[in-house]
Amino acid sequence: MDSKTNEPKLKNPPIRPFLLEITPEKLVVSSKEYLEVTIRNPTKETYNVYVYFDSFFWLMERHLADFTKNRGDSKSMCFDSKVLEPGDTHSFSIGYHNAEYTIPRYPMEHCDCVDDCWPVCLIHTGLDVKVPPCERKNYNYERPEGVLIVRYGSICDSEWNDSDPMKRMVLYLKDETEEYKKYREQFAEIRKNQERRARWGHVLVNEKCRTYKRFRDLDGKIREFGDEEWERDVPTNLKQLDDLSDEQILKMRKERKERIEEYFRKLDEPVEKKSEKKQKEKEAVKEKSKVKTVEKSKRPEDPPQKVPAPSKPNSMESKVASTETPSTNNKPVELPDKKNEQKKKKKSNPCCTIM
Repeated sequence: MDSKTNEPKLKNPPIRPFLLEITPEKLVVSSKEYLEVTIRNPTKETYNVYVYFDSFFWLMERHLADFTKNRGDSKSMCFDSKVLEPGDTHSFSIGYHNAEYTIPRYPMEHCDCVDDCWPVCLIHTGLDVKVPPCERKNYNYERPEGVLIVRYGSICDSEWNDSDPMKRMVLYLKDETEEYKKYREQFAEIRKNQERRARWGHVLVNEKCRTYKRFRDLDGKIREFGDEEWERDVPTNLKQLDDLSDEQILKMRKERKERIEEYFRKLDEPVEKKSEKKQKEKEAVKEKSKVKTVEKSKRPEDPPQKVPAPSKPNSMESKVASTETPSTNNKPVELPDKKNEQKKKKKSNPCCTIM
């Protein structure tokens, strides 16, 4: 008998009681006004307080700050944290059905006021984001009003600890208006599309107060999305899945996977062939250069060429050459001009000049 079966099973540590005070006790939001919520620390300890809010109707904005953080894959999910010392309070408001909120920027990012704005001015600390209800496709709660979750723990601990106290509160709409009736219709249609995408393998899960997109593989296993293109494939017309059984949808997914993989395989073939062709050309050039160097080293040197001896002159040429006197100067010999000499003699005679 295995002794391990008698060992006690490990359990998560018990959750401590929730000691913070949250007002109001019931969260009822008016269609025209904001609901202010306050968290107070009545204990003698200092805590890190974490606030998670997600709603199809509203958004959350904290006081004395320019932004609320968005976490997970749900655009409407707002996250906030605050250190509360004994007796301290933290307030925020819920409403903002105009779907505008701000997310933080890194320092000096998109600062348009001046080039040397440091520290970054309050105008440029955040980036405005508009998330109308019709775009909240990853909202993953049953009611469109949403939930508020408050957790707290020691300032030395990380954000998530299974033993930290937690309180979950649902929200309510005070008065139904035509605007909110339209939102409910949009919510119902989005929930139907979520169910259709889930049948195709695109599911939403709520983990640690956040919503994440997950992928159901062909074998039914839910995991994170990978790098394959077929995993992100979704039919354009989701309503066509309503008339199909789960077996038909699974068969359809397999066929589309094969087509997508074949498409990208053919798309990559020309690139691979080009790279292979270039590689072969490079190798051929290297081989040719090697052959040339080897042939040059093995080729014997050419023998020295013999200079032909001068031909002997015949007897007639030798006689002619002996009778001719060698010329010492190439210029022709000038003969003296007799007329000029006589004129010079006449001019040079002094007797003639006297007479």
